[in-house]
Amino acid sequence: TFEWVYANGAAHPQYDAVMGLDRSTQFAPSRVTLAFQAQVGATGGAFTNRVTVTGAGVNLSTGPTASVFVVPPTPTPTPTPTPTPTPTPTPTPEPAVRVNAVAHAASSATGAPGFSPGSIITLYGAGMATSTVSAATTPLPTTLGGATLAINGRPAPLFYASPTQINAQLPNEIAPGEATAVVTVGGVSSTARSFTVTAVHPGIFLFGENRAVVQNQDFSVNSADRPAPVGSFLTVYLTGIGPVDNPVPTGAVAPASPLARATLASSATIGGQNAEILFLGATPGLVGVGQANLRVPSLTPGTYPLVITIGGVRSNAPLVTVAAAAP
Repeated sequence: TFEWVYANGAAHPQYDAVMGLDRSTQFAPSRVTLAFQAQVGATGGAFTNRVTVTGAGVNLSTGPTASVFVVPPTPTPTPTPTPTPTPTPTPTPEPAVRVNAVAHAASSATGAPGFSPGSIITLYGAGMATSTVSAATTPLPTTLGGATLAINGRPAPLFYASPTQINAQLPNEIAPGEATAVVTVGGVSSTARSFTVTAVHPGIFLFGENRAVVQNQDFSVNSADRPAPVGSFLTVYLTGIGPVDNPVPTGAVAPASPLARATLASSATIGGQNAEILFLGATPGLVGVGQANLRVPSLTPGTYPLVITIGGVRSNAPLVTVAAAAP
């Protein structure tokens, strides 16, 4: 019979399975060669095993011990774990009522350096009204198309409302500084949109390809086909003219008598040449609109930029066309 153990003395009963032998195996008195392999863990290594042979006439001097190098089994590959997919975050839904920008209504410039009390502003966004409606009465309403607009908490008069655009008058009562615009529709309010209010910020109204909204002396609209002769008069329409000497209530039309004249220093140029200002003030019968009556300076026929400066603040520079002086 035989047995084998690890060199550290721990018993290892696998001898029962070695070569199909068992404890009762008998060997003839002769040289016996045992061949076997051990099954061990993944660590493997060289181990000394002891073989004990018992029985009559056995010569133990043959060396009952042997060293066996145990080869570890090929380790079973550790399966690569399947990474748990990172859940895609659920996008935050856009607000039902949203104001994306506040723009100067005349120049359509967003992020303008300032908006003047009493001037006309435009808001762009989404869900800002339930329908598309223009105001039909004056004083202007503060609710239109199911929408209201609050500037620093004060209702603003509305010219026009649609889901994506609102035109309104910036209330005269709003002081220069930082302001916020909040649109409310059906009890749902937008996030406040911040913008800056300044005492004056003139903007000349536009049409077409950067053309100024200007009326010639013959009441036609100035254009390349209808130029203004040198020496004639132009009426320029703008907003953001600043304070006037006859204050007009918010949302109300400007009076024809007495006129509401701008109080800040002003000047105008056409093509860089000074243009005499005969009148600058609120346009009678309109809300938030100003006008400047100019004399066309001596220029060669052509198309030139028009700039009006009020209180040191320059307007945008749309185009007007000038013709030779009338004979």
